[in-house]
Amino acid sequence: MARSDGYFKKGQSGNPGGRPKSNPGFREACRDLSLKALKALEEVIKDKSAANRQARVAASRVVIEHGYGKATQVIEDNREERDEGAALKAVQEALYGKDKPKTKTEKPVH
Repeated sequence: MARSDGYFKKGQSGNPGGRPKSNPGFREACRDLSLKALKALEEVIKDKSAANRQARVAASRVVIEHGYGKATQVIEDNREERDEGAALKAVQEALYGKDKPKTKTEKPVH
């Protein structure tokens, strides 16, 4: 139970019942329908004039994603290695110009 200030008592869960259990039959039903969904997609691909093409594709996608999950996406890291010292120096030069104030720990550059 929450206190009057909106926080829960120490040691007491804010969700004592836990996360609701999912319906295990739904995933299996989607998997059972996935063959029909694939056939519907095939029909849409073949029939360029289908009036309800978008709705059928969306429904097929939902069935397949719920049955087997969304496709894995690969994220590529194209960033170059960075010289953190050079980045800091560039920011400092942008803020203070070439004659930035020296700190006690900074050694003079010759």
